[in-house]
Amino acid sequence: MKPTKMKTIIMKTSIVCSIILCVVACTNKVAAQIKPYTEIVTVIGNFQPSLSDANKLNTQPVISDTTVAIPALNYNVLTRKYKTSYVTEPIKAARVGEASLTKLYKFLAKVGFGNYTMPYGEFYANNTYSKTFSIGAHLKHLSSSGKLKSYAYPGNSENLIDFYGKKTNKKNVVGGSIAYKRNVYHYYGFKPDDFLIQPTDKNIYKQRFNLINADVYFNSTHHPDSIKLNYNFDFKYYYLNDYFTTSENGISFTGDVNKDLHLFKFTSSQVLGIMARVNYCFAQDTNVQYNAGIITLKPYIKTTFKGFSFNLGLDISANADSSTALHFYPIADVQFNIVKNILIVFAGINGNLTQNTFLNLTNENPFINSKTQMSYTSKPYDIYGGIKSNISRTLNFSASVSYANYKNMPLYVNDTNTLYQNKFEVIYDNAKLLNVKGELAYQKDEKFKLLVGGNFYNYKMSNELKAWHKPIFDAYVDFFYSIHDKFIITANVTGRSNVYAKTYNGIDVKAKNLSGYADISLGLEYRYSKILSAFLNLNNITSLRYYKWNNYPSYGFNLMGGVTYAF
Repeated sequence: MKPTKMKTIIMKTSIVCSIILCVVACTNKVAAQIKPYTEIVTVIGNFQPSLSDANKLNTQPVISDTTVAIPALNYNVLTRKYKTSYVTEPIKAARVGEASLTKLYKFLAKVGFGNYTMPYGEFYANNTYSKTFSIGAHLKHLSSSGKLKSYAYPGNSENLIDFYGKKTNKKNVVGGSIAYKRNVYHYYGFKPDDFLIQPTDKNIYKQRFNLINADVYFNSTHHPDSIKLNYNFDFKYYYLNDYFTTSENGISFTGDVNKDLHLFKFTSSQVLGIMARVNYCFAQDTNVQYNAGIITLKPYIKTTFKGFSFNLGLDISANADSSTALHFYPIADVQFNIVKNILIVFAGINGNLTQNTFLNLTNENPFINSKTQMSYTSKPYDIYGGIKSNISRTLNFSASVSYANYKNMPLYVNDTNTLYQNKFEVIYDNAKLLNVKGELAYQKDEKFKLLVGGNFYNYKMSNELKAWHKPIFDAYVDFFYSIHDKFIITANVTGRSNVYAKTYNGIDVKAKNLSGYADISLGLEYRYSKILSAFLNLNNITSLRYYKWNNYPSYGFNLMGGVTYAF
């Protein structure tokens, strides 16, 4: 480039820069006097596009051959046995709790003694653990020779020898027992000083019962809902005699056969069965013989449907006596799980025919006359309903109400034909009975148990003025508490309302009031070891003299202490 031309360019450039600086200075001065504002300036100039030179690629494509030749290989595997050794080390088993069984003892003996000259002894013998059989024996003696002020000698004794056993097979259980009881009582329900002729020997008003009984049973072990045939058979025999040569032989056979047929799908089971029973007794006293019995058939069906359980059937009973009569009784029972296994309501109706034997009557009242009128008691219907509740694992509750009709209900009244009127005879009357009962049970493991219950009775008699010796209500409380399985405290309360006894004012019937009572008992036991313990029982601690039967007072406060030993 020429120097002259270069100078010209430099000069032009200097002039342009000077002009630009002057413009900027003037603009700043004017901007200081005028308010600021925003302005966008777009400058448009000439655009000259250009392209770079293109060069041709001279690379040529080449085809690659992918075929690979695989060489043939030949090889042999040489097998050799290599000896190895491994030594295991023992490890301790995991502990999951006590796995050992509680030790059982073959024999248990209890002996004691109390006031009112009251010796006591009891002995048990059993085999220990066995999956197939059990066998044992039970012996007991309890007697008293104490006295009651103003009353005749009240001594009594109870004795028992019992042998029993059973054999368990895969499909059934066979068992039985044979026992002998000898109980002695005295008809002490009179005051000797009230009579001109006083007994000189206490054997004059003595009573003794000898009882021999035997039992054999044969039962299946299938679950009730099993499709296999379920069966239960039981045969019993007894012989009873007393001090006054009255005797009675009795036999009883009971059989129950049932099967789940699964006929319908809309219910989980349909158990169809039949129960049969034969009771017969031969009684004899010094004057008469009495042969009578009952034959019963009960066809039934049991089923469940959506929380409901049904039991429907019919009781057909015939009394076999000098005359024969056929009786029909309904059987209908339904239960409903309002809350499964927690709250259950139930209702139903049933009835039955029972035989009043010398054995049954003397078990309830041992002071009856040996020459007692035997009869049947029919219950045409018993309508009932109630509720059962497992409130928790530890608390259970039940309550029910029933209304029943009885024909020939047995009642006990003093026999006015005896010299001292100290025996009872049995009379019969029709009655309707309303019964309300309830029970509450609480149990905390094996440490604490409490049972409370009671009954309310309302009798409406057909002929008799009162339901003689029948209470309006009764109640009971059972308490158990264990302190570290070392000290055991028990308590028991039994009581009832007043009852009425049939007496006479001339020829007029008079209802004699026998006051109610509450018999409170307390028991203490100290377990020195698993095999040795001592006990002390305090009975009727309020020393209340009450009358269960007319003219028969109870003992007052009495106690008994003793020891228990297992080996």
